[in-house]
Amino acid sequence: MPWVAVAYGMTSLPPVVLDAWSHVVESRAREVVLPDGCRDLIFWAPIDAAPQWFVSTLADAASIVDCAGGDFFAGYRLQPGAIIDEAALLASARDFRYPDAPRILPLLNDYVRLDERLTETLDVLSTTRSIAKATHQLGLTERRLERLVVTATGRSPSFWKNLARARRAARALSGEESLSAIA
Repeated sequence: MPWVAVAYGMTSLPPVVLDAWSHVVESRAREVVLPDGCRDLIFWAPIDAAPQWFVSTLADAASIVDCAGGDFFAGYRLQPGAIIDEAALLASARDFRYPDAPRILPLLNDYVRLDERLTETLDVLSTTRSIAKATHQLGLTERRLERLVVTATGRSPSFWKNLARARRAARALSGEESLSAIA
């Protein structure tokens, strides 16, 4: 159960939010952040500076974050393809000195939205064997699919297709399947 639900007695998150998370850095570390197709609203309270909010980028590759012991991070992972009014969201969250869910979650409802067509498209891309099959299932031409996805996310349909494959492989690693079968 997400930390926010435990901390605030909440049973569900708004539809635009996949998960709420938090992390305390035990000792100075270089943390690896892997791309997952999501953007997050992140609260960062460094041990030696004022807390701040930011929205993560849609990463194409792993990144390294240098952290000091005692740094606190909390975030709200947004649905893939979420459309964010980033400036308004950050302006509204700026004065919050803690990731207080009852105050932040309504902001996410106000400044983040899901486009049903894009959500359906990303879903189909994640479950079909090829982009051609996805276009057929969605009733779109390849060019129209490309335009829809790139305009909304800044990434191509093949990015989302490959990301879904990587996610399936990562989930399968904890199962009984052999590495060669997963590959």
